[in-house]
Amino acid sequence: MTLQGYLTDVGIKVPTAVTLPQTSLISAVNDARIELASTCDLGLTIENVTLVTGTGSYPFIATTSLTQTGVQRMWVYIGTQRYQIHRRAMGLYPIEGYQGYPDFYYLQNQNVHFYPIPSADIVTDWEILSLPAPLVNITDIESYIPAVYILPTEMLIASYVALIDNKIKLSQEFRMAFINLVSSFTKGSM
Repeated sequence: MTLQGYLTDVGIKVPTAVTLPQTSLISAVNDARIELASTCDLGLTIENVTLVTGTGSYPFIATTSLTQTGVQRMWVYIGTQRYQIHRRAMGLYPIEGYQGYPDFYYLQNQNVHFYPIPSADIVTDWEILSLPAPLVNITDIESYIPAVYILPTEMLIASYVALIDNKIKLSQEFRMAFINLVSSFTKGSM
């Protein structure tokens, strides 16, 4: 599928789309691709990171050329057991320099900070979500969205475009089609 293919498809589904500026249509395509990727966890990767004793801050380093939204979830291993630790807002914490097993993490600039600071080397898993690079040129080829997700993507694009064109009911119908398709994937009917 190319960007032109998406635009042609949306022109069929929403006939008045041809009256809208092409930049709006391209934005709708890219917004729909991002929403689908986030909804379906398409760019989800797990990075294994070892926290070192006494070090509470780690750089968030991109390991891919895709745009990363950051850490979605994080787990620590205590022995062989894996426990999720939650993200909290950056703030003041009661005892600066306190060490123990991390209870939570927060993000600041391009760093991930843990509190308490690890008191031993600890293995962690970082769940990271990457988003698709935008399609810009008409000949750009879709390389991020798997083929099985093209139809839901087209439904979501049509929903966005219908909304831009103030066709609320049509937008809702396409959004419902998108939801039904995606939910059928999660039920194992793929």
